[in-house]
Amino acid sequence: MNFLPLAHLEDYQRGDLRALEGLFSEHDPRGLEQMIAEDHYVEVVVERASDPWENGSQEIRFDRYTATVLDMPDGKRVCQGDTVRFYQEGEGLLGGRRHGFAVNGEVIEWQTPWERFAKRMAMLAGFDRRRREEFKRGKTDIDRWYALLRGPYKARIDRLRAAAPDFDLQGGTYEIYPVLMAQRIEHYVRHQGSSEAPLGPHELIESFRALAHEDQAEVIHGGEPDTYGISGYQFDCACAMAAHVLAGREI
Repeated sequence: MNFLPLAHLEDYQRGDLRALEGLFSEHDPRGLEQMIAEDHYVEVVVERASDPWENGSQEIRFDRYTATVLDMPDGKRVCQGDTVRFYQEGEGLLGGRRHGFAVNGEVIEWQTPWERFAKRMAMLAGFDRRRREEFKRGKTDIDRWYALLRGPYKARIDRLRAAAPDFDLQGGTYEIYPVLMAQRIEHYVRHQGSSEAPLGPHELIESFRALAHEDQAEVIHGGEPDTYGISGYQFDCACAMAAHVLAGREI
């Protein structure tokens, strides 16, 4: 199987295609026991373990501050002093993608490469379903926000929509709201500048960023509640876009 490179895909999507291609082209002769025995792992000693939750899972702590949850089956539990082996990619405990674990040498869970890929596809499929189920409410907000945009802000969203027909579905609320925030920030700082000592775009934005959080929120949300919970990245993008517009540049 040979997948042609598709420039319009995200990096993670191209990575998934490469992973699938590798699964089809690989001819691994090993049985399950040999695969597990030869798999890479990292071991830790449990310093503290919670009581089992209703679903049997437990939280364990190790290396003083690190915590993780183990999906333990009925009748199995982890105790202080036990050794837990994480089967994973990579050396670091926090950076590797795990695909199995063992407690005191007993393998509790281990996924084959195909199972790992299937689990990831199931996760993406579930995310896609939830996104489509929730789209009606999001689309209502997107259309309302878009109707408030003008000039370069509206032009930005028009350009993004033209490049991606599913723009609204693929995170439209996350993309459009910072643009509306930028428009509100620009309008606010334009009316705060002193005619005696006019400030440049950078100074105007910095004066806004110096405001108290509640004062910033009143501006960027237009007096409405923050329904979705903006991220720091969205706020920074909004400030940057407002600065570009103030300077007469496109966004």
